[in-house]
Amino acid sequence: MIDAKATLAASGHNPNKALGQNFLADASALEAIVDGACIDGKTVLEIGAGLGTLTAALAERAERVVAVEIDRSLETVLRGNMARYDNVRLIFADFLKLGTGELREALGGGEVHVAANLPYYITSPVSMKLLRCGLPIESMTLMLQKEAAMRFFAKPSDKIYGPLTVLSQAAYDAKKLMELSPESYYPRPTVDSTVIRLESRHTVLPRALDEICSAAFANRRKTLVNNLASCREKDKVIGALDLMGFKHSVRGEELSAEEFICLAELLGD
Repeated sequence: MIDAKATLAASGHNPNKALGQNFLADASALEAIVDGACIDGKTVLEIGAGLGTLTAALAERAERVVAVEIDRSLETVLRGNMARYDNVRLIFADFLKLGTGELREALGGGEVHVAANLPYYITSPVSMKLLRCGLPIESMTLMLQKEAAMRFFAKPSDKIYGPLTVLSQAAYDAKKLMELSPESYYPRPTVDSTVIRLESRHTVLPRALDEICSAAFANRRKTLVNNLASCREKDKVIGALDLMGFKHSVRGEELSAEEFICLAELLGD
């Protein structure tokens, strides 16, 4: 396993707090994460390669690893650490700005398995991009701050229940793999982390789901009818709610992921 502290000292690189750089430094946790990701012989997309600790472990078992890293100051170190692996492709770019076509070409087509150690400040945008990008993502194994991970398991009417929860629960079955303490990272963060795994439900979702879901949570104080008026005729929304047995005063956060799927099917594109 790559020694994060020694590697940083040798390279003269200081962890970038603005990028949320906390590098995995727990060998047993690393092994358990890769085991839980089930990526043997598969194609993996890693987001946030950092020093290459997880990248190397993935490369030992995956057929192909495409690793994206935003911090170009780590390029020399990361390329050096990956020099022995001919199945790793490094992309130095902001994942949120990468086009789906570019990612698809790099990944070579076919099923994709995601592995990522996500800083809190980009958990939502990265997760939403993965849910919306259209890549054939079979699974995601994500290391997240504990509070962020809870959003994937939220229930209707919870304060943290929102578009990310609905879209992820509509497309994936989620489970927790393990908890990680600050001691598992260098430098140590101030919060605990959770490793979760999302497995595709292989469900064909209505094309309107994303749009309906986003509009439904645009203003939590508004009713679903009023929120959806921005993208659908009110009469159609009311008619759909009548068919589903909901009062016209219902709010978006009261609907489950399955009910959002039904609503999107009724309202169409």
